[in-house]
Amino acid sequence: MKTGVIALSLALMLAFATLPTVSAQGGLQDWSAVQAIKPGTELIVETKNGESFEGKLSSVTAAALHLSRKGKSDAIDQNTVRSIYLTKKSSRIESALAWARKGAVIGAAIGVIIVFADRGEDANLAPAAGIMFGLPAGAIFGAVKGGKNRKGRRIYEAK
Repeated sequence: MKTGVIALSLALMLAFATLPTVSAQGGLQDWSAVQAIKPGTELIVETKNGESFEGKLSSVTAAALHLSRKGKSDAIDQNTVRSIYLTKKSSRIESALAWARKGAVIGAAIGVIIVFADRGEDANLAPAAGIMFGLPAGAIFGAVKGGKNRKGRRIYEAK
């Protein structure tokens, strides 16, 4: 019984960890949002052929955008752009903290489920024990996962 509950809990944790995040932002396919970005803003541009460009925005036209980095300028045609992300130095930290919060909640919930399934003599302590062990484990897992995200907020995605 105990092994089955642990396996189920681990499967749930894995399922929650691999779910894609859904953006609540609408209008990501609007090029005018890209045209409204101030020159000098740091961006990451991913193209449809898998290339990635990182640099400061020089200018945007109706058909292309121009990035500059290390004295080099890249012109990227709008038709080749897959995604554009705003970046900032703190985006990794913000992402790690956001994922740590999600991981802590999921870890605490799974910890409570595991401890309740055991239903030992200390059933009254089950919620506290589950939270005490699940919360930090989930937070650490979430922070590691979120810290790997080098991109900031997506502002454009091709149709």
